[in-house]
Amino acid sequence: MINYHLLTDLFRLNREYTALTAALTAPVWGRRKPFSMSGLSDGAEHIFTAAIAEDFASPDEPPLLVFPDDRQAARARDFLNSLGIRAARFPAREYCFSNIVSSHDTEGERLCVLSSLAGILPDEARPTVICTTGEAILQVTQPPEFLERLCVTIDAADGIDTARLASALTDAGYVRVELVESPGQFAVRGGIFDIYPPASEPVRIELFGDEVDRIGYFSPETQRFTDNGPSRMTFPPVRELLLPDGCREELIDAVRRHIRRLGRSGEEIGDERRARAAAVLTATFILPNSSMPSLSNASARLLGNSSSEMTVLK
Repeated sequence: MINYHLLTDLFRLNREYTALTAALTAPVWGRRKPFSMSGLSDGAEHIFTAAIAEDFASPDEPPLLVFPDDRQAARARDFLNSLGIRAARFPAREYCFSNIVSSHDTEGERLCVLSSLAGILPDEARPTVICTTGEAILQVTQPPEFLERLCVTIDAADGIDTARLASALTDAGYVRVELVESPGQFAVRGGIFDIYPPASEPVRIELFGDEVDRIGYFSPETQRFTDNGPSRMTFPPVRELLLPDGCREELIDAVRRHIRRLGRSGEEIGDERRARAAAVLTATFILPNSSMPSLSNASARLLGNSSSEMTVLK
């Protein structure tokens, strides 16, 4: 078994690496410029990734390790986790334009990273290193304050109003079901309230009236209680892009006005196309907004990696 801790200690003696870390930690005015590092072999690249992750790992300001594709980002995350470094993957958002049921696992991973950067998750649940791609960090996302507003927090000491909690979870994108089996679902059965947050263990709240009798985790396969949990929990939303109140109605009206203009201009819209347009109007709309930030705007260090070189930004 390779002793990477010994190899990273030796790698830190390299003059180029010492100059790089000094430049990344030195105070500067304005934005930092990228630092390019090329000529690393596959073995040296692993050691460099481990060293830079260990030196800059932080739950409050985690470094972003940017890789050419998602496969390399996932492999780096697994590699860093094997070294005891709490790493997470921030994948690119998947777009589905066909009428099929798609998985929201990718969206759940993104939301956990975003919730961590926004300071919503507790320190022990935050990754200290984030592995991602250039495509992922350039995609727009919600502002931190909007994401925080959609989070649902429960505290066993305060008691729980099941109707209010169910309404808050619905607003955050959760779907109410009879039996919780996958992320993004919640269920209310008598005195049991089950919630399955994205990229996390499902949570069970056992109630006696409005008072919390027990809170912890359960297995979605067996539906059995497995372990106790903290008395206070925060559940991030399960949809990354949700329209604020009132925006959906405005967008629906704008689309309808556009369809009417097309009809008046002589472009015929058949019954089938009108039916498709009506179906679209009932869907969840994503309104492009130039003010929506991307992860590349976050106050985190960036480590870029192309197929031929590595670029380090902070």
